[in-house]
Amino acid sequence: MPILEQYFKTFHHLPPPSAPSSTAPIQAPLDFLSILFCVNERNLPLFTQCQSFINILHTFALPYQSPIQNTNLLDSILDLQAHILTENPHMLESLLPYFAKLNLASVINDDELAQFVALKNAASHLHNAISQTPKTAIAKDTKALREAFYTIYESLLPLLPNAQDTLAQIKAKLEEQHLCIGVTGVLSAGKSTFLNALLGEEILGSSNIPETANLTILRYGDKTSAKVHFWSKEQWADLCEEAKYDEHLKVFVAECKAHFGKELERYITQPHTSQEIQAQQLSAYTSANHPSKLCNLIQEVELFTPLDFLKNGVEIVDTPGLDDPITKREDITRAYMQHCDTLIHVMNASCAATQKDIDFILESLLEQNISRLLVVLTRIDLLSKDELNASLEYTKSSLITQLKNANYKGDIAQIISRIDFIPLAGYAALLHRTATATSDINITLEQSGILDIELYLQKMLLGEDSLKARDMLYLAYKALHKIAQESAEA
Repeated sequence: MPILEQYFKTFHHLPPPSAPSSTAPIQAPLDFLSILFCVNERNLPLFTQCQSFINILHTFALPYQSPIQNTNLLDSILDLQAHILTENPHMLESLLPYFAKLNLASVINDDELAQFVALKNAASHLHNAISQTPKTAIAKDTKALREAFYTIYESLLPLLPNAQDTLAQIKAKLEEQHLCIGVTGVLSAGKSTFLNALLGEEILGSSNIPETANLTILRYGDKTSAKVHFWSKEQWADLCEEAKYDEHLKVFVAECKAHFGKELERYITQPHTSQEIQAQQLSAYTSANHPSKLCNLIQEVELFTPLDFLKNGVEIVDTPGLDDPITKREDITRAYMQHCDTLIHVMNASCAATQKDIDFILESLLEQNISRLLVVLTRIDLLSKDELNASLEYTKSSLITQLKNANYKGDIAQIISRIDFIPLAGYAALLHRTATATSDINITLEQSGILDIELYLQKMLLGEDSLKARDMLYLAYKALHKIAQESAEA
């Protein structure tokens, strides 16, 4: 459904004007435009009691004198809304941060904000909004932002002598253009199935019980191969020491010693041992359900694959579950997240937005340097359409509400505008990708959601118009701001 029709159906329960007659200019400030798009029959009487709103009407050549003399004001506003969306169907996407601010100020409620978020996501999926902007304009804007970054960087150096190493790291990361995408979720959320569908083959172990026990890093390679890294003696000694105070870890260490016996010394060395293996052997090293139990001795796995998304310094990290009873592996996940720039958080749609999910996402968005978040709701083929919509709306509203209630000093509206949601039938997508789908799979590849995720990644990572370059600038600015803010408070 075109955005114009979807907007009017959502907010006015009306079809759009058949032929918008307004010729008013739309080059108005974005905060004015955001308020204009919030106007409907319900709130117009309240809005017109505010002088600042009346001033906005004058900006759009809609003079307001009194309710009696403006009986057709709502029709004029609807006509103008339609005119603007006809001229620029993706205007609502640009206005999302301003809608979030209006929500924070209680001008619009949570349901209305969630509707704007849904419209923004629809606009993203229906058309690549960036393609509407000339490449030269994007390049010019990015170049200007980069030049401004270096000016700020050079100004901060003499002011913050104790932070020069950190400032240098921020600058180096921007210049390297290395981007790390973390894939997270609680145990059995469907992370490995999702990544296998993305890879187009079942390389990472997947089942109905917890699978991935190790951090797995996907990097680009001309052919598919893998490399496993075992614990070093020093790391193993730390595990054994922590086991004295952690019952789960104590059982884990005891089982490893009983299973491997003297063979333990073959794998646990100083420095740590690395081993190259065939990709098809990977599940024997990473699966918690494999009889070899080798996953217990591995700290990290590298998987090299010719996936286009991984070119030009991009890596995807499949993490152990957040609620892993072996807390050491959960600690590894949280430590590695400090190096991630973008987050894909996977949730089971049947039990989405658990407190564990929400707490981790809040910590990542507010405390780590994350540029954007994609929430993937999995196992949607087990839900009806109404159940899925309810799960999606609950997840969105829970996350947005928790973000608004967080004691965060930065721009919450900007963070909210960088969150997307895509439903996924991961198992069905994997079967289609591996050509093993049977007649009882009633979801097509297009309906599975995997193509929407690939489109999201293409928009973010590939081509001259990708979001990657601007995301790296956003992260660099965000990191500079955090250092300056902390120094000012000190």
